[in-house]
Amino acid sequence: MNKVQKWASHIKRQKWVWDDVYSVGGINHLTNLFHDIIPLQKPSPSLYGYNFIFNNQTNSLLGSDGYDNYQAPMDDENHQLFRRRMWVGGSLDYLGPLPTTNDLVRCEERIRNVRTVGSSVFVTIMRSFTCKDSPVMTEQRTIMYTNEAFQPTLKQEVHLNPNVSDGVQDSTSCTFRLSDVMRFSALSYNLHKIHYDRSYCASENLRDVVVSGPLLVSVMLHYAATKLPDLRIQRFSYRNSSPCYIDEEVQLVLNKHDDNVYEIAVMKKGLSLSGGIITPQGSGYA
Repeated sequence: MNKVQKWASHIKRQKWVWDDVYSVGGINHLTNLFHDIIPLQKPSPSLYGYNFIFNNQTNSLLGSDGYDNYQAPMDDENHQLFRRRMWVGGSLDYLGPLPTTNDLVRCEERIRNVRTVGSSVFVTIMRSFTCKDSPVMTEQRTIMYTNEAFQPTLKQEVHLNPNVSDGVQDSTSCTFRLSDVMRFSALSYNLHKIHYDRSYCASENLRDVVVSGPLLVSVMLHYAATKLPDLRIQRFSYRNSSPCYIDEEVQLVLNKHDDNVYEIAVMKKGLSLSGGIITPQGSGYA
């Protein structure tokens, strides 16, 4: 059994529990941040996209990249096996009414899967949320761990659903600033160096500070909820496929598919940096 397999066998038996209150302060701070990134006349009345700032890790065991190592592959001496990580994708399933201000929410975390692909390891985490003793949401997130330095690709293929309707339903341009990313990192208790330290990013072959995956997902959900105020989301599955850098204009694009689901993406020059599929309630998803 190699070091990753040994760690995986141990970590899959563990469970983490985070209790948090959906505080009015956190909600107001994130609402203001959304408005600064995408000024909209009618903000969304729902809290889609707000879950990432609550029920977070303690940051008591930081890796060399600044992120908490509590679920990172480690050896027997508690030394990290990988120097780098990237949030590559995940999903959110809404099981009941969204938590609202002052609700106490419990999150239970478990490692669902550990998969080795070449020299990288993909760790999938399952998070189950309850409020007032009822399940309200499950979240799945996948983190890739590697020792390989980032290598930019010259071209990225964009794969669209063949049933997508002609034309774009809604789109807008925005630019993430360093202060936007740092404000979200503060709200979500995220100390990953690639989200604030330009010198560290340069040493990692990144051309600037990177917008965090959870911020991109939160902005996409908030934008969709604002443009579709009557939408009740059953599932949002997404993938982060390429770094989104600060101070570079990107487009938020929202399409409706013929099968009554929505596709939303953060795009730059026609290439998808992050995107996913929104499945509304009652659409037949199972």
